Amino acid sequence: MISLIKAKSLARVLKRSSLLFCFIIFLSALFIRGAFQIAILGIDRPLEGDEGIYYKRAVEISSADFLGDSQRPPLLGALVSIVYIFTGENVAVGRLVNIVISSLASPLLYVLVLSLVQRDMFAKLASIIWTIYPPSVWYSGAFLTESLSSVLVLILAISLIRMARHCSWKSTVFTGLSLGLLVLNRSIYIFIPVGVLICLIGSNFLENKFERLRMWNVWIKYTCLILLTWLVLTPWIVHNLILLGHFVPHSTQGGQVLMYSNGNLNHPDIQAGKYVKEDEIIERVTKLAQSDVYKADSLKRSHAIDSIKSNWFLLPKPLVNRFKNFWTARPDPYDNNWTVSDWIMTLIWVPTFTLFLVALFKNPLKNTWPLLLIVGYASITVLPFWGIPRFRFPVDSLVIVMATIGIIALCSGTNSGVLQREKDKNG
Repeated sequence: MISLIKAKSLARVLKRSSLLFCFIIFLSALFIRGAFQIAILGIDRPLEGDEGIYYKRAVEISSADFLGDSQRPPLLGALVSIVYIFTGENVAVGRLVNIVISSLASPLLYVLVLSLVQRDMFAKLASIIWTIYPPSVWYSGAFLTESLSSVLVLILAISLIRMARHCSWKSTVFTGLSLGLLVLNRSIYIFIPVGVLICLIGSNFLENKFERLRMWNVWIKYTCLILLTWLVLTPWIVHNLILLGHFVPHSTQGGQVLMYSNGNLNHPDIQAGKYVKEDEIIERVTKLAQSDVYKADSLKRSHAIDSIKSNWFLLPKPLVNRFKNFWTARPDPYDNNWTVSDWIMTLIWVPTFTLFLVALFKNPLKNTWPLLLIVGYASITVLPFWGIPRFRFPVDSLVIVMATIGIIALCSGTNSGVLQREKDKNG
């Protein structure tokens, strides 16, 4: 039997060991991502697609042009711009910043799993899997919001788990701040606080904690959470108020994306779950409001909604395909030709998703709802638009966490004792 002093010493050793692993896995992720991006893809390769938009924003902010435009949320550009102040505007430097950000996800995933399960080995396993997970390596050097979103999603999940267990002020503050930063990076997450409230009330109901925690306490903490979220969003709201003259807490890209996805529901590409940019109707609507960004966004959204109302009977098929394409293993579900990448991802994703389902059915919802809330929210929000695995990538880490819980459940043969039920003294 270990004495109290020895037990404390052991706890310290374990803490140091965990910190050491976090440092090692971060360096490992940094090396793998850096080597792949520099040696294979090329760190100074030309910008493609949406990369140019985020690079432009980073250059604008570093040059003290804070207004720019409102089509994309500013967080990634703001972070890269801090480095650009010292290094100058360089595409390769921006990609290196994204590599560093991406590498932070590996130790964060370890912390997340360790906060859920009682076994350090499985937390390390999940972290190692994410470190070598092909999409996480691929997106690490992309000048896009995916890598930053994956890091913020993990921080949000850790905060939500702590808030679900204790509803402490510390966990509430971290949850509110992480929610605000996530929305500031990807506007699509702006409605997730509603899901947080529903799940908090539901979890308290399942745990019969209404008397012990008192619902007024939950409401007070939730109000604080919302206030902190909007506090983080305040600079962006002020930015849009000055630029557009309207209260806009999100980006002005939503109307356009909604129109591309629903403006012509008869189109075979839209029926397949994709989008259409080049269409006579869409082009006409776009030309009507080129001079006013806010008016253009509203007009495009109205056109999409009118199209859905008039052709609602055509909507079921694209909705199903959007959801299916969101969850597919193939990087490009619209390409009819299977590539080596398709086969590799299928071999990885099929068992991962199967274990995810095992954890879903073998563990009580009250224990895993913070993870499932974020994953479910991400999968639902693609339905009005179009679905591709790229949109799923920020929550892939949570799917891997659930898959790890599924492995533990299968190994133990029972769902009892899988999730850590002990209170975290740090709250």
